[in-house]
Amino acid sequence: MKKKALIIVLIVVVLLVIAGIVTFVIHNNAIQDQKHQVPLIIDAESYDDENSTAIPVAITGKNVKNEDVDELQYVNGKGQGIELKKGQYCFSFVASPLCKSGIFYKCPQDLNDVKIDNSLGDKPICDVLKDTTLTFEIEDSASITDDELNAAYEYAQNDNNNGKFANEYMDNTKKARDEAIANAKKIEEQKIAAQKQQSEDEMKRLVLEAINPSSGYVLDVFDFHQEGNLLLCTVCGENPNTGKFFKSTDFVFDISNPNAYRKITSFESGINPEFRPEKLLNAGFSKEKINEITGIKWY
Repeated sequence: MKKKALIIVLIVVVLLVIAGIVTFVIHNNAIQDQKHQVPLIIDAESYDDENSTAIPVAITGKNVKNEDVDELQYVNGKGQGIELKKGQYCFSFVASPLCKSGIFYKCPQDLNDVKIDNSLGDKPICDVLKDTTLTFEIEDSASITDDELNAAYEYAQNDNNNGKFANEYMDNTKKARDEAIANAKKIEEQKIAAQKQQSEDEMKRLVLEAINPSSGYVLDVFDFHQEGNLLLCTVCGENPNTGKFFKSTDFVFDISNPNAYRKITSFESGINPEFRPEKLLNAGFSKEKINEITGIKWY
């Protein structure tokens, strides 16, 4: 009788052990299969969840069961949206969200070692990134490339919330880019024009200093035509003795030698052979231009 009781006790113990093991395995699998929220800290100036598509995050790595993970998830401006099993992952911020305002963002660098380890247990939230701020800087609209735009549009279409606005937001972003490019071009043209004016003002100064009329003429210089170091210009002024205004279109000025200005009409008398039409021709002036400015049909 005692032997039979012992056997029953042993059977009960074995069953309890088996039940414990089964319970442990079931609980452990449940913990391994549990998905945890992984909140991010997003810093994106002017980003608005209501009027923007969500931020796409490509996630790769292995979960706790050593299964490969390669998926796309989206987060909002509060950094909410990512859910993962325990494991080790890389987060890649693959494209800018699209915004109704036309704003476009530069994406931050990847997060290469995001761990959700077993110590988390069955807690629903993993705050492993609580000390990491992800900054999305606003990109200069004129610098946005077609590849960046196309990538943003592709990911925006898959956003379950505002993906329906992808076309509208894409058009707004393109419009902002076109306006920025046009504005940058205008600013560059204004800069070039200012530099040209500054250059012409400097040339005027050099010409007038070189002429330096002892007669006290009041002179001005305009209508520049430059070829290499040679400058053809119009000089006008007023004779203080007669009060008469004169205009001469026959000055040649050598920028490399500020004291070497000559009247083109001196070519006729053979004076200053340095400035004969052959010199101008060698400097790059066209035959037609030489004939036009000198009023003499040399060619």
